[in-house]
Amino acid sequence: MLISSKKEIRENYFMLDAIKDLKQGLQAKNNAMIKNPHRTVIHIPTFNGSDLYMPSADVSSDIASVKEII
Repeated sequence: MLISSKKEIRENYFMLDAIKDLKQGLQAKNNAMIKNPHRTVIHIPTFNGSDLYMPSADVSSDIASVKEII
């Protein structure tokens, strides 16, 4: 598992990388190779908030990720 901060992403992931990856991702989406189930929401009443989990996978490239928002 790799956890990256905004700073680390900005220092290591450049616009040319993003454009290349976006093109590849859109091609996979056009080929129905993106799996993106509904997000999971866990309500946390103690903090009057929620924890969100948003999984996604590109099965053509064997890449998966989970975005978590607390």
